[in-house]
Amino acid sequence: LRYVEFVKVRMAAEEDTMVTIKPALEQWKTTAQAGELDFHINRKMQPNETLEELNQSLFEGFGFTADQLAGNTVVDVGAGSHLRTKFFKNARIVAVEPLADSYMNGIDWCELADADVVHAVAAEAKIEDLVGEAELVTCINVLDHTYDPGAILDNIHAYLSTSGRFLLSVDLHGETSDGMHPVELTLPNLVELAEAHGFVVERGYMYLPYQRSYGHGDAVTLILRRRDVDEPTGQPVRFERLRSPLQLIWEAVRQRSHSICRRVKRVFTGESRTVKRFLRKAA
Repeated sequence: LRYVEFVKVRMAAEEDTMVTIKPALEQWKTTAQAGELDFHINRKMQPNETLEELNQSLFEGFGFTADQLAGNTVVDVGAGSHLRTKFFKNARIVAVEPLADSYMNGIDWCELADADVVHAVAAEAKIEDLVGEAELVTCINVLDHTYDPGAILDNIHAYLSTSGRFLLSVDLHGETSDGMHPVELTLPNLVELAEAHGFVVERGYMYLPYQRSYGHGDAVTLILRRRDVDEPTGQPVRFERLRSPLQLIWEAVRQRSHSICRRVKRVFTGESRTVKRFLRKAA
């Protein structure tokens, strides 16, 4: 059973704030990119059969098939070290990843080498060679890690062909103080942002086919196209829930139990910071 909800948004007036953006550029340069590099080099799981099965379920859950873009260009914005868009067979894959050089030099299994073209630039930088070329642009688990989402959406709008589609998928969690998420996004503001930069939402999804989010909060996915001239904005957006309430409850219980087990393990192995502080005080 799938649950559906509707969200109706309006175009914000000029004085409204479309997205709450903190001083994000410096945070992106000094903290977020360093954190991404550390994660991918030291903690990112090497792709295996299980991960590829999850990746397949992700795209298929969003309504795509592996063969539908053969011979066409797919642009993977914020590709990371694991090239998700390899899912699309016989497509021309273009990866946009600011840390591409570091990943390819520092990770033996880095899949960026499998892309047809790699641009080692920030998503906020417009790549003129891609204008009008893409039948699909993906931006998966990326937008909350950037410093100027509006500029990124403008670039993606330019990259799309007249029949192209844009897959935007991101965790909404309101967390910007951890250094890794320079911008704060909400569901209404995300839809407003897309509309303000020339897109129409064709369909939307809450959660992922196999779990609640990519990391924390709630994953939201929009499938967008370029808005036609004189096409109205502010239309109702249909969101299909990919996880049932029972699945979400079970997932939360499982995550909580894993968290407790990790804490107990840290206590017995002496890795617990609380125990270390207690022993220092006792000494």
